[in-house]
Amino acid sequence: MKTPAPPSPVELAKVIQSGLDFLAACQMGNGSIQEPLADPLAVLTRPASLSPSERFHALAGADIWNTVNTLALFQRHGRDTRKLETFLRPFLKKGAGLSYWSAREGFCCETTAAMARIANAGDRKRLLATFQHKALPKGRWASFILDGPDGYETYLTAPSVTAWILSALNADDPLVKPGLSYLEERLAARPIWGSHPAFYLTPFYPAHLAAPFLPKLSVLSYTLSTQDPSGGWGFGDPPKGSGCALPTALAIQTLRAFPAKPKVQHAIQRGMAWLAHTQKPNGAFPLGQAPKELWYVGEVYSTCQALFALAGN
Repeated sequence: MKTPAPPSPVELAKVIQSGLDFLAACQMGNGSIQEPLADPLAVLTRPASLSPSERFHALAGADIWNTVNTLALFQRHGRDTRKLETFLRPFLKKGAGLSYWSAREGFCCETTAAMARIANAGDRKRLLATFQHKALPKGRWASFILDGPDGYETYLTAPSVTAWILSALNADDPLVKPGLSYLEERLAARPIWGSHPAFYLTPFYPAHLAAPFLPKLSVLSYTLSTQDPSGGWGFGDPPKGSGCALPTALAIQTLRAFPAKPKVQHAIQRGMAWLAHTQKPNGAFPLGQAPKELWYVGEVYSTCQALFALAGN
């Protein structure tokens, strides 16, 4: 499959605005951004037959995470953010960081760091203080994921968790140095940080966050060498298939951590061309052939990352 023709600046602007319109259409009365349901009536008429993904989204799964990501985009593009902020305000007032999902209380490093990067000075100060209290030895943090089968919460440490926090901390924060050491240690003999089912099953999720701090040539080589001839990247490590919107968007953001040399720019342009042509008529960017382990992911997050990639870091 050939790489599609790159969109013109006017066409790209339309793609981005259409994506923002899709996210706005996903806003609920309480201000949150929720994954739209393909068959809303199924929740009432056949609840037992719902897939894990349908069940999760029917319960407003990932609403805080989706709202924070949309808020960052709306701020960047001058969209009205008042309803988004109204939804998030009660969670910010608690002062102990944010969770991934309003129905499951727990500390999510990624959500908290994403909010800290765009919050006002007062909220940012409180959120950053949370990282001081939650820090583990050797530059790590544990992030709440899900309730385990035995009723206990599951926590994971991962390069993406540390990289999210580094992206929010001030450059002179004493937590930065051990965090960088941890990221370098976890890279070790691998060309790129590993993928994990809880972190979107693509090495470009940790890489798009960590590469700006550690722009290793091995990460660049891996990203360039795994691009499909069509211009996209698939899920998996190494990526499989002709491409999916989410890993492609994250790979493009990974490449932007490196100097804009012709080879890098060419790969970014090919990736953007492929990504822009996957947009649906309603403005969403589909997940495509996502692994079944990613039942918690939907088109809202895929669209958010596609817009970050297309608009530039």
